[in-house]
Amino acid sequence: IELSGTPSVRLNAAIGWADLISQQPYGDAASALLAYTCVLELLPLVAWLGQPIDGRLRALSDLGTYAAPARAAAAVAIEAGNYMLALEWIEEGRALVWAQLLSLRTPVDDLRIRYPALANEYERVSRALELAGNPSLSSKEGQVQATSHAEASAHHALATRYEELLTQIRTIDGFEDFLRPCKFERLRTAGQHGHIVVANAH
Repeated sequence: IELSGTPSVRLNAAIGWADLISQQPYGDAASALLAYTCVLELLPLVAWLGQPIDGRLRALSDLGTYAAPARAAAAVAIEAGNYMLALEWIEEGRALVWAQLLSLRTPVDDLRIRYPALANEYERVSRALELAGNPSLSSKEGQVQATSHAEASAHHALATRYEELLTQIRTIDGFEDFLRPCKFERLRTAGQHGHIVVANAH
C-alpha cells in the first residue's frame, strides 16, 4: 500500500485488496494473510486518530467498521491454520469496538502521560494528513486551496513526518507495539488459570 496515502485511504485500499485476494481463483492463503496483515496494521491507525469524545460516539453508529475486517482476517488465518495470528486479529477487532463503546483511554492518551509533546505532535500530524487527503474537509477548515503540485508536496511531507513519528514512538520502551495488534504471547497470559474459548462469526 502506497505510504503517501492517508491512513483511511490506505485502509480502504487494503480492505479491497484483501477481499479480492481472498476470493478464488485470485489468490492463495499466503497472499490473503499478507493482505489482511496490512488491513490489521492500518485499522488502529484510523481508529485512534486522536478522536475527541464526540468523534468516538459518532463511530458507534458503525461499529462494524472496526469489527468486520478483523473477523474476516481471523477467518482467513483460521483457514490457513495460523491460530495464534487469528487470535491476535480477533482481539484487535474486539478491543477497538469496546474501546469505542466505553470511551476508554487510547494508546495516544497513554503516550501523552509520559511524552506529552510527542503525543501532541502525533495528533497534529495525523489530523493534518487526513485533512490534506480530503479537500472538502480542508475547505471547511478555511484553508486556502493551493496548486496541485504544492498540495502533493505538502501531502507527501506530512505522510513522511507521520511515518517518522510512528517509528520514533515505537522505539520507546513500552511503546514497541504502539497502534499494533496485541501479540499472542501477551494474550495467552489471560488463559493461565484455565481454558478460554473464542468464537469468530464470519
